[in-house]
Amino acid sequence: MIIGLVLVFGAVVGVAAYFIYGSGYGLWWDVILGIAGSIIASFIMTAAYVLNHFGRADVIGFNWYSMVVGSVGALLMIYGTWLYKRAVTVSSPV
Repeated sequence: MIIGLVLVFGAVVGVAAYFIYGSGYGLWWDVILGIAGSIIASFIMTAAYVLNHFGRADVIGFNWYSMVVGSVGALLMIYGTWLYKRAVTVSSPV
């Protein structure tokens, strides 16, 4: 159930990012990037050493903290892809 919520949060953030600015690759790619970023961020934040460092041991489950972590991870993944596309487009000799 938890992984399903992570997928939903990533997809929603991907759609929202597409309509706000997007990565430049299209709606489906932004949704995929949003899901991937959400999964990666959730995996990292549920690691014991990170949770103990920030004093948050209740990330696993459905709560606001896990939603924020998934959303931020999805946005960072989409923004990183946008930066990569921008760098490749600017530096490519045409």
